[in-house]
Amino acid sequence: MFGVFLSAFKDAPANTPEDVALQYTRALYEGDIDKMAGLVLGIDSTKPEDIAAFKRDLSAAMPEFLAALPAIAEQTKQLGGLKTVRPDPEKKTIMHDENNATVFVEATFAGNESLEEVHVADGVKVSGGSSGSSETTLKGGVNLTKENGKWRVKLY
Repeated sequence: MFGVFLSAFKDAPANTPEDVALQYTRALYEGDIDKMAGLVLGIDSTKPEDIAAFKRDLSAAMPEFLAALPAIAEQTKQLGGLKTVRPDPEKKTIMHDENNATVFVEATFAGNESLEEVHVADGVKVSGGSSGSSETTLKGGVNLTKENGKWRVKLY
């Protein structure tokens, strides 16, 4: 019985700033707006009306970003898909206070296409891309805040 509890606990998504930032970044590059919405401050992912309101508000506030999501997902496919999404090994998470953080992430794509630079939104700010012989890596920062004890992505 205790093993079942531990297994269920292990499979539950962690609620650290790093884990939420990585989930959000992966959803962004995969073009999964529903997953992204569920990680954003003020959105209850269990309520379809909150997800719909998020999409509507995003369309009004950041139409270029919303329109770019399918292209970002397509570009991810052209780059061979996501190989890894991890905390940036060159930058540590900044804890502004106990309820606000900036996590620096690194997304590496498996393909051999080159990607210049993409600026996707204030939730994820890509500072530039680098291309190796068979991989492309983008780095950026994700701003988070704690809401009701859970870390959430803060879009400005």
